[in-house]
Amino acid sequence: MSSDKISIEGHYIYISSILSKNIPNNYLVCLKNYLNVKVYTYMVKIGIIMGSISDLNIMKQAETVLKEFGIDSEINVVSAHRTPERMVEYGKTAHERGLQVIIAGAGGAAHLPGMIAAMSPLPVIGVPIKSSNSIDGWDSILSILQMPSGVPVATVALNGAKNAGILAAQMIGSSKPQILEKVIKYKNNLKKNVFEMSKSTDSKRCCLCMERLANAIVLPCGHGNFCFQCVEQVARRSDGRCPTCRVRLTGDPCVMRVYM
Repeated sequence: MSSDKISIEGHYIYISSILSKNIPNNYLVCLKNYLNVKVYTYMVKIGIIMGSISDLNIMKQAETVLKEFGIDSEINVVSAHRTPERMVEYGKTAHERGLQVIIAGAGGAAHLPGMIAAMSPLPVIGVPIKSSNSIDGWDSILSILQMPSGVPVATVALNGAKNAGILAAQMIGSSKPQILEKVIKYKNNLKKNVFEMSKSTDSKRCCLCMERLANAIVLPCGHGNFCFQCVEQVARRSDGRCPTCRVRLTGDPCVMRVYM
């Protein structure tokens, strides 16, 4: 049995750190004593770092999408060039503090993601940022993308912090069923949105020639969306039946009744 933030496995109950903050201690004690189970809190947390506070508007996108998946995150400014000691400490201790993935954004000579990847055993996702001193963003992209063999950085698109957050959730989801369910739901919603956009677009075009229509013409059964030139072809090709539902249409198939 499982929910978004609680999972029960045999004699063990795992409660996420997000939910455990809102559960009174005496309730947890009751769970332990009266149900004879062991209660553990687990933490799913992503580190989000950037080279400058000016990158925050971009990197906040990662935090926003992670919240949709119920994943905690922390945001810090860690400059590879201005605070190298802090960068080293962050990279070496991130896994000890419970972080599971690091998302690092940087612009210009974007060394932060690569240097963090060199020091941390955690997966690092790099976000190239088109900063004020950037050369159309290519310097940032190549600085993060072209890592030497043995030190990988998963690089997303320019200013693509949202995709970095989604990718981090997918990484976590590979071992956390609760997160995986949310990722699957998120992708299904993407598919649903595309179908809805497609419907909206198709309703303004002829089903055959795809020309834009000033007025929609449909078959008597309600299916189809045709221009004047194509509606007669549909009747001939389908032997007087609707090509979608196969219901016989009213009148002569070549000059069938249509609705505006």
